[in-house]
Amino acid sequence: MKTPSESQLIYYRSRYPAGTRIQLDADLDDPQPILAGTKGTIIAIDDMAQAVMKWDNGRCLSLIPFPKRKGRTGIRSDKPYKQGYL
Repeated sequence: MKTPSESQLIYYRSRYPAGTRIQLDADLDDPQPILAGTKGTIIAIDDMAQAVMKWDNGRCLSLIPFPKRKGRTGIRSDKPYKQGYL
């Protein structure tokens, strides 16, 4: 994974501050995935621009940024229901 620039880190940290609630719109590609519809809280955005998460189901799997995919949103925040791609 390419190291994010300082401007990318600033963007992600301002768009998704600690405490932001999100909901997955698609299953995570993981051997033990977190399923679509699962909600969680962003703890922090780390130096690789990954969202350090605390999922409501007790898991702690981080989210890695991904590009927009036609017809799919990656995550949604609960307040005020802004859609975005992490």
